[in-house]
Amino acid sequence: MPIMGTGIRVLQSAGFGAAVGMAYGALLDRPILTITVGDDRLVHEDDGSRDHSRMMNEFAAASADNPGVRLLSETFIVQLVDPATRERARRVNYGFVVDTVITGLEARLAAGEFTRS
Repeated sequence: MPIMGTGIRVLQSAGFGAAVGMAYGALLDRPILTITVGDDRLVHEDDGSRDHSRMMNEFAAASADNPGVRLLSETFIVQLVDPATRERARRVNYGFVVDTVITGLEARLAAGEFTRS
């Protein structure tokens, strides 16, 4: 798998040392999980408005006494399930996930948390 070899070499050159496997895993695992969750949603979107209505009713019930759940629902979940916004929301979410993982790895590298092996 040439792409994996290239990724590992880039991380080694950057100075991730003995943590290169964990760094590569973070860069691989989290974005793949995001894609997998999106694929699962596509499978269930055939349930149409019934599935959407049930999900929104569950979030509405959970939001009644929980401002945090209400905020999550209004600013994130609704965007991912609304047919008018879901494609863009998924792209934005994926980009956010990748950028956040990279930013975290860069910050830890800059802080000297990794040593060359």
